[in-house]
Amino acid sequence: MRPLYYYTLLVILSLVGLGASIYGLEAFLAQNPEACRTAKELVGQYGYLGIFGATIIAGTVIPFASPALVTFAASFALDPVLLIVVATVGNTIGVLINYYLARLLGMKYLEKRMSASTFSTFEGWWSQWGVLLLVVFGVVPLLPFDLLSLLCGLFKMRLHWFLLISFSTRVVQFGIFVLLGSLLVTGSCV
Repeated sequence: MRPLYYYTLLVILSLVGLGASIYGLEAFLAQNPEACRTAKELVGQYGYLGIFGATIIAGTVIPFASPALVTFAASFALDPVLLIVVATVGNTIGVLINYYLARLLGMKYLEKRMSASTFSTFEGWWSQWGVLLLVVFGVVPLLPFDLLSLLCGLFKMRLHWFLLISFSTRVVQFGIFVLLGSLLVTGSCV
C-alpha cells in the first residue's frame, strides 16, 4: 500500500506545481503584453504543425516543455480535440524514438558501465514495477516520461504495451493541459 501513497502524493504535488506554473505564466503575460502578442503570432504562424514537431522533439531526450506549449496553444482557442490528437501523436513518436534508441544501443552502453548482476537486479525490479511506473509517469505532469521510455526500450518492454500506455497516458495528460490552457486569459492578447 505504500507505493500507492507515494504515487498519490506525487500526483497532488505535480498538480499543485502545474497550477502554480500556469498562474505564473498568466501573470507574466499579463504584465508583458508584447510577449503575449509574439506568442500568439507564433502559434498562429506555425499552428498544429509546429506543435506536432515540438512534441516529437519533447518526446525524445531533448528537454523541451511540450506541456507548457500545449497549454499555451490551447489558451489561444485552437481546436481542443485536434490539439490533443496532434500533441499526443507527436509525443508518442518522440518517446518511440527513445525506446528504439535504448533498445538498439542501450546494452552496449551499459555493458561498459554496469555488472551483469546489477543489471539483472534492475531488470527484476523493472519487470515487477515497470508498467505501473510507466503509467504513473505518463499521467502525472512534470515527471520525465521521455527518460522512462529509454528504460522501456532497454528492458525490452513489449512494443504494443509501450505504445498503448504511451498513447493513452499522453491523451490524458495533454487533455489536462488543454483544459488548463482554456482557463488562461491569453486569448485576449491584442
